[in-house]
Amino acid sequence: MFFSRKPKGPTKKYIAYKSKMAKYRNVMTAFKNQGDRRLVTYFFEQTGKEVRQLCEALELTISEPGSSSGADITLINAYDLGKHPLLDSSEIVCIEVHPLSRVNALVEEAFQHKAGGQITYYIGMDEPLFEVFGAERMLRLMEQMGMEENEPITHPMISKSLERGMEKLQKTLANPQDIRTSPEEWRTANMPS
Repeated sequence: MFFSRKPKGPTKKYIAYKSKMAKYRNVMTAFKNQGDRRLVTYFFEQTGKEVRQLCEALELTISEPGSSSGADITLINAYDLGKHPLLDSSEIVCIEVHPLSRVNALVEEAFQHKAGGQITYYIGMDEPLFEVFGAERMLRLMEQMGMEENEPITHPMISKSLERGMEKLQKTLANPQDIRTSPEEWRTANMPS
């Protein structure tokens, strides 16, 4: 059929906080208070370690993908999503955003079949990868508006700005190094000052 519609996959949104610590504090506290099982993805090993430490401190239980335990969080590296049968979660939480849109697409592709699902990307505006997206300017604007550190920003302008910045960066970097240890190491190797 000529005009058949493409199946609708999950929607995505970006939620920004003034700092990485505010992001972690709010997201993990929400997990603790809501009690729903969440699928949490990350791109860098350092982030995975930080999430595990926060879960331990907040007494949240973590399961590995494919486990049938009643853990609070299923934690998986976004690069490994294609290796596991997909989980029954209707909301996927990306605790960080990779600076390249094609890498973030790994998450979106893995959950393409999830009609009505939600992929939420969380950002700390002080994270090193977001200097290239004008985070300093956005932070100043947030402060001028009197925003509190724990106040989330979900404006479509932020989402569009991030997506345009990721596309621009992807076009600028001819052969980015695939560094997965930490955002700082990725930035140092791929975006030298």
